[in-house]
Amino acid sequence: MAAGQIRVIGTQQHLKSRFGVGYRLYISHPPTKQDELDKLIWDLDELDKLIWGLVPDCSLKSREDIPGSRDQQSVYQLPLRTPIAALMQALITERDRETDTMIRQYDLAFSSLEEVFLRVAHRVEPPDNDIEYSFE
Repeated sequence: MAAGQIRVIGTQQHLKSRFGVGYRLYISHPPTKQDELDKLIWDLDELDKLIWGLVPDCSLKSREDIPGSRDQQSVYQLPLRTPIAALMQALITERDRETDTMIRQYDLAFSSLEEVFLRVAHRVEPPDNDIEYSFE
């Protein structure tokens, strides 16, 4: 930020790797898994334990119903230095289980430029008090 305007030097990838907040992991899953007798087989804590076991520094950002579906989507924020290969292998293994799988679909996204710009804007120091600003 310079004089209230965003000035960018570098490629999108450079900005994302330098100022990005990490990755977002989107997982589509059934809310709970029940058998024919309505007995709970697994709950969402198992999914959280799986993800936190692979990436201890992650955080659950949201969990909401997917419109037009019985499934839900959980969104996890992962740190920038997350070991992606091990995470992907574990997600593939879980999704491809023949029975009682918790994961229907997953997607991993890197920080967006919007997130980068918002993070940079929040890091800017307050302006000098000696300067008068006009909002006309």
